[in-house]
Amino acid sequence: MEPHWIYYWRVTDATGKRYTTRHRATEEDIRAQQPTARAFERIDSGKLWINGVPARAHNTSFFSPPQHMRKQTTPPIFERGSGWHRNGATPPGTPAAVQALRDAALPCVVYPMRLKGQRRPIAELLNLTPVAGALIVNDDFTKPNWTAFLYQVPDMAIVTMSMHEIDVTRARGGFRQISGIEWGEKAMARWQQTWFCAPNVEAARGVLSKMATSA
Repeated sequence: MEPHWIYYWRVTDATGKRYTTRHRATEEDIRAQQPTARAFERIDSGKLWINGVPARAHNTSFFSPPQHMRKQTTPPIFERGSGWHRNGATPPGTPAAVQALRDAALPCVVYPMRLKGQRRPIAELLNLTPVAGALIVNDDFTKPNWTAFLYQVPDMAIVTMSMHEIDVTRARGGFRQISGIEWGEKAMARWQQTWFCAPNVEAARGVLSKMATSA
């Protein structure tokens, strides 16, 4: 089984007008008709297919993704309340899957440390109202990439925030520092983002105050 990647593409028609293809295609196929086409970067733009079948229908653990994908350097610990969640351990959409998500979730408050890629001063973070929720980190079927989701509690039916191609750079107790890619509206722009996650506002402000003092 030879794996290949298909994408949406930005192409130019005969009049010079640029547009995004409505269907995904491999690079080999698109270059035959559109030599100047470029892959359109957006959430879920690339899908791994094997012999004409989406990779989710196969066991894809033996196939390597493109080199630009970020590897997760922090070893995941799949324990109750750790935030790490293992996709595929339970049938999707079932009560067991929902319960597994709730069991894995890490309750926390999140401070986005960047605004459209620009790092916020610590003083600004101290005055920022964090977003409360339940943190879930999983591969979202994009190994070795990992994705971070902040769910609304208690039902965990709505994702409040998300970050892609993430790396959990620090993990200690109920604290997490996560770096990755944040997408703008309609996935037309992307920038670096860092989340500072803490068990509660008081604990977060204590750490941020120390950071401000040492800065």
